[in-house]
Amino acid sequence: MKVLSILLALVNSLVAELVLPSSVSVSRQSWDGLGWLVVRVATGVLVILSGILTFRDGTQGIGPGKMLATGLLLVLLGTSSAMWGVHLSIVNGDIKNVMILFGSSLVLQGIASIVGLQESGDMAV
Repeated sequence: MKVLSILLALVNSLVAELVLPSSVSVSRQSWDGLGWLVVRVATGVLVILSGILTFRDGTQGIGPGKMLATGLLLVLLGTSSAMWGVHLSIVNGDIKNVMILFGSSLVLQGIASIVGLQESGDMAV
């Protein structure tokens, strides 16, 4: 499961690195959209940092407490991203498959990180 977690960390970090410039480079920025811009940038940075922690845990170990918190954060971010995609699909009629797919990938990475902790014996359930 750690290998799957590291693979998903790489994919999710790359997607987050693509989302950051596209969020910042929107030409029509206003004070109304500043809050959403901050949320998107903060989420992208959190996903990238989670990917770094996941990779680092696979190579040298960072401790079960940090990895459990990271896995739970990824599950939370992934669920909220997927539900935001479903919400936009219902409200606009425009299906946001990318948001749903990215959210699902974040959830899978979080679950794989948590299960990898249990398999390695670092966490007792």
